[in-house]
Amino acid sequence: MSEVVDLFSIPLYKSFLEVPSFMEDHVNKLQKKFHFEKLSTGYKSRVEDVLEHKLLLECKNQLLSSVHDYFYNVLNHTNDVKFELIASWFNLHKKGQWCHEHSHTNSTISGVWYIDVTEDSGDIAFIREQNIFGNGIEFENVKDNHYNRSCYIHKPKNGDVLIFPSIMKHYVYENMTNKSRISLPFNCVHRGTVWTESAPYTV
Repeated sequence: MSEVVDLFSIPLYKSFLEVPSFMEDHVNKLQKKFHFEKLSTGYKSRVEDVLEHKLLLECKNQLLSSVHDYFYNVLNHTNDVKFELIASWFNLHKKGQWCHEHSHTNSTISGVWYIDVTEDSGDIAFIREQNIFGNGIEFENVKDNHYNRSCYIHKPKNGDVLIFPSIMKHYVYENMTNKSRISLPFNCVHRGTVWTESAPYTV
């Protein structure tokens, strides 16, 4: 009898957090006060602690709860480790803008909360850096699955929350609509005992 064993999977955590009714007005006020900086392919809020705003503290707590659920109940790691949210910001992409391939540095777990998106405002793609037979060989797939695909594409809806390891490379497709695409990425670091090859240490 044959058996297939999944080796070394990287889970993407999907959840939902309803977008508060005041959020659109909150983002509009930031834009009017020039609190967004223009990047090569979009706009980013100048502050990186948007979830520390008094209106968003409950949202911050719910997002952190999802991060801990991912770490404890999906990855089954020890609850001796807690996570601290160290950065959160708004991304805004107008028609024709996108987000280049990147990962999140100086953090352990990252996530994104979708504030205002539409059908064609830009899917997010997660990239598999090493193909199953090496990056020098590719075969045509009869049907895509999690063994053979080189990337995973998610079409977001308002309120979607995605959580993933910060080292996971990803990019966002071009916004094909006349409506701005708004998302709220965030980064978390671990606090507690971490094991290395030689000995544990506490951060």
